[in-house]
Amino acid sequence: MQDAPPTNPLATIGRRLAARFLDGVVLLPALLLLVPAFGGSVSDGLVEIPDGAYRCFWLVAIAYEIGMIARHGQTVGKRWMGIRVADATTGAVPDLDQSARRAVVNLLGIVPVVGTLALLLYLPALWQPRRQGLHDQLAATVVLRDRAGVGTDVQAQLPEAGS
Repeated sequence: MQDAPPTNPLATIGRRLAARFLDGVVLLPALLLLVPAFGGSVSDGLVEIPDGAYRCFWLVAIAYEIGMIARHGQTVGKRWMGIRVADATTGAVPDLDQSARRAVVNLLGIVPVVGTLALLLYLPALWQPRRQGLHDQLAATVVLRDRAGVGTDVQAQLPEAGS
């Protein structure tokens, strides 16, 4: 007996946020290794993060995001949360170009002041029918529950882009 495919395979905003948090946990050891390498320190539970370590960490995080999405359609956090990124038309794993376009938004986090405003680029996912943030729209991707399966006909299951 086979389960019926989900009628709405889109990942919830909560799962997406949880996956982002878990990816931060996965990447934390990289930051902790970079801090002393750039002359920072950890004392009394406080971490002094030099600018070089912070910028290098963001590059590691962007490479992680692009590589994992282009290769598997998921980061470790997304896998743990049972979601994946897919091409909005075909349902396939995004290619390298799409993965890089999605990650451009994260690069804004490096820029002082602008970095905090970059969070606003995720807001359209709250009201868009396909739950796409600007990074998803830029890359023509959607985030699905993993149960939907790679290669699922996304167009047949998602609301129209203009709805």
